[in-house]
Amino acid sequence: FGWQVALARQLGAAEYGVYGSITALMGIAAGVVDLGIQTILVRDVARMPDLRGRLMSAALLAHAGLAGPAYLALPIVAMAAGYDARVPSLLWLAGSSLLI
Repeated sequence: FGWQVALARQLGAAEYGVYGSITALMGIAAGVVDLGIQTILVRDVARMPDLRGRLMSAALLAHAGLAGPAYLALPIVAMAAGYDARVPSLLWLAGSSLLI
């Protein structure tokens, strides 16, 4: 909470709005990349512990398969939605966290 208050004060209204837009779009993209895979993974590993390696590998591949398209779609969606010109370029940077 303190970090957000300090950040808002330092950035000002316009820049904090850009930050908020990027945070919101990243939240949507992170949800798309996850698609509940983590919850399913926990359940299935608990049910079938002998298959945990295969299940974790499958989850990793699913995340990787969804992260690339989500990363590429972020700036395109921002441009199509008419966001400020800074938002798509900053989404290229912020979106790289989806690939990690």
